[in-house]
Amino acid sequence: RMTNQQTANQSNTNKVKEKEENQQDDNTEVAYKDAGHCSRNTHNLLLGLTVMGVVMGVVFGMLLRYMKVTDSSALTMVSFPGEILMRMLKMLILPLIISSLITG
Repeated sequence: RMTNQQTANQSNTNKVKEKEENQQDDNTEVAYKDAGHCSRNTHNLLLGLTVMGVVMGVVFGMLLRYMKVTDSSALTMVSFPGEILMRMLKMLILPLIISSLITG
């Protein structure tokens, strides 16, 4: 008789655990449903695209360095976006440094 009660208690405990797991699964589903434009498939899309862009930039940079391009117009087309990026970063960083020096 004791084993029947223990078995019944264990089965009830297992049922409670299954319900809790199902509720947790339902909560994750709700979190993805509430995310709006981000679904389960596209949740890490921006991260993946960023990493892919960094890898492609490194590969293209290495290839262009070893190709020894002598055409000045091709060099200008490749270096121009990099120059713009560096100038934009300087425009952001310089005011931050000056404002932190003034307030400090």
